[in-house]
Amino acid sequence: LAVLSVSVLLAGRVHRQNPLVRLFHAVGIFSFSLYLYHFPLLLLSYAGLVAFTGELVNYTRYYWLAVPLVTAGCFALYYITERPAVRYFRGT
Repeated sequence: LAVLSVSVLLAGRVHRQNPLVRLFHAVGIFSFSLYLYHFPLLLLSYAGLVAFTGELVNYTRYYWLAVPLVTAGCFALYYITERPAVRYFRGT
């Protein structure tokens, strides 16, 4: 199914105005920053939760709060680190 989906996308059968394609394109732009920073930010947010509650417990709902915050943090770090570096090395 994944190979078929990628083949359809590469064949150009999906319009660029498709909201799902636009969403995945936006995520793809900062995907390297997401890859680099997601785990350290998850650990820092868990450490903050432990410091806030004072308990070393694995909360089941922790990820519902942490994942959007980590994603937003990775998006911000993309603008701080990756985007200026890419512009510098491209010479623009």
